[in-house]
Amino acid sequence: MLLNVWCVNLDCRPGTIDSYLRVLAPLERERSKRLVDIEARRQFVAARMTMRMILSGSLGCRPQDVHLAENAHGKPLVDPLRHHPAPAFNLSHDGDFGVMAVGMVADLGIDVLRLRPWSDVEAIVRHFFTRPEQAAVMELPLEKRAQAFARIWTRKEAVVKALGEGLSANIGAINVLGSRRALANASSSGPIPVVDGLFVYDVPLGGDRIASLATTVAVATIVTTPFILPDLMTREN
Repeated sequence: MLLNVWCVNLDCRPGTIDSYLRVLAPLERERSKRLVDIEARRQFVAARMTMRMILSGSLGCRPQDVHLAENAHGKPLVDPLRHHPAPAFNLSHDGDFGVMAVGMVADLGIDVLRLRPWSDVEAIVRHFFTRPEQAAVMELPLEKRAQAFARIWTRKEAVVKALGEGLSANIGAINVLGSRRALANASSSGPIPVVDGLFVYDVPLGGDRIASLATTVAVATIVTTPFILPDLMTREN
């Protein structure tokens, strides 16, 4: 099976965000108003517009006609009562860089991190990683730990998102280690069988960004494709 991962820059002009709000559903607009932080509000609106633009291509409708719902833990999903068949999707972003996976599968989760010099890697590893994962990260030279940490963390987050359990999931009990050799050499590993029939895959992004994807099916190929949000202000003018 081929699975698409879209890469998007969520950095948009303020006027463009206002034009996106007119496409979003009333509940999405209300939620954006509750976000006090300007950057968080801008990224939320841009992410929701990204969801609608990409899903509209899969569903064959306009972005404003995509009906979204949420599961009991707040995970966005295509409303199966309004769209059939309904593709699974998931979006993650670190700052203005976002990734979105879409596929005709039962469950799907994706997560992305930009590498940075985290000061608390050891504390996070000891609190949220299984013992084999802890050993695999902490035995590496200091210069390799950040990448290994990011790889395991995004795998865990992708699995939690695929499960759709939100904060109720016990992330520390999920083992996503895979090949220790691949982790040490900063190379991709997968598929890694985890829990409830899920497999986790490393997404090939390159650069200083690490991403992982979890799903219930065997994925032969992951295709990463740039996605550019439209400038609706230009269209309106």
